[in-house]
Amino acid sequence: MSVDEQRLQQMMSRYTVQRLVAEMKRHQKICDTFLQELIIRAALQEHSEQQFDKLASVAQEGVDLVSLLKKGDRIDEEWIDKRNWLVEQAQRLIDDAPDAMEEKAE
Repeated sequence: MSVDEQRLQQMMSRYTVQRLVAEMKRHQKICDTFLQELIIRAALQEHSEQQFDKLASVAQEGVDLVSLLKKGDRIDEEWIDKRNWLVEQAQRLIDDAPDAMEEKAE
């Protein structure tokens, strides 16, 4: 018999049924609190990964756009519009991150 099993057996022999039930409820409440914390952290982690993936995608599009440029190329309105759109997307993801994290934590 392990030390934990011995301690449990001693506790069960010393405590009344009501006391044991109260202890079980106390431990269940602690477990429930930890479970809720794990669920919140998992949701935050999932959201963080999704936001990172979106931001990485926008960054890759930006790299692709800039990589096409060569010395002497003319920057036209379409290129500027695409650049502005990418900057807006990246800025939106960056700005939304703290707010979204707070919402997930609530």
